[in-house]
Amino acid sequence: MLLTRIEVSGFRNLEGFAELGPGLNIFYGDNAQGKTNWLEAIYILGNTKSFRTSQLRECIAFDRPQALLRGETLRGSVTKQIQLQIAEDSKQLFINGKREALTRYLGNLAVFVFSLEEMDVIRGDPGKRRRFIDRGVVTTSPRFLNTLSPYNQVIKQKNRLLGEASKSDHPGQFASEVEAWNAQLAELGAAIHNHRTGYVERLNHVLDENDHAHGIF
Repeated sequence: MLLTRIEVSGFRNLEGFAELGPGLNIFYGDNAQGKTNWLEAIYILGNTKSFRTSQLRECIAFDRPQALLRGETLRGSVTKQIQLQIAEDSKQLFINGKREALTRYLGNLAVFVFSLEEMDVIRGDPGKRRRFIDRGVVTTSPRFLNTLSPYNQVIKQKNRLLGEASKSDHPGQFASEVEAWNAQLAELGAAIHNHRTGYVERLNHVLDENDHAHGIF
């Protein structure tokens, strides 16, 4: 998969386009000219999220109502036009001019970023490693979001219920509801585990084939 062109409008200090070729592409220039902004734009175009901020609206240029990112991808002989429109409180995704859901959009441009912050995958808590693997799973199987999102929602609901039980004079009355949430967590958790282990096995297979290190454990 190649990104052959990216065009931006109203995105941070950028305006215009960049054409990319196969192999190594380098952005160079003076400080504060927008090199990292181009990398961020490519990352957002593929993942619909930024590696620099949790609020996409912060990427909209001053005095502009929205930011627009367009990209052209090439896989084999198939070319696709992907587009992401960022507004103050929303984002819209398009493939070949047609608006699409997140699960259909993701996977059309696989992008990873390696930065100092990403070293937390190695030295940080296990949650960071799980999130790193989850991002990889989503790039190969976008519908994984249909399992991961409900799982996170169930955890929030169960924690809220446990909080109410801890304040109640009769915590036992919450037992049946907690059991119901536990059943959903077990089912969704098993599916997530299978996705994660399957992804790691695929990574190990590629690493073994190319004789890189000793795989991932």
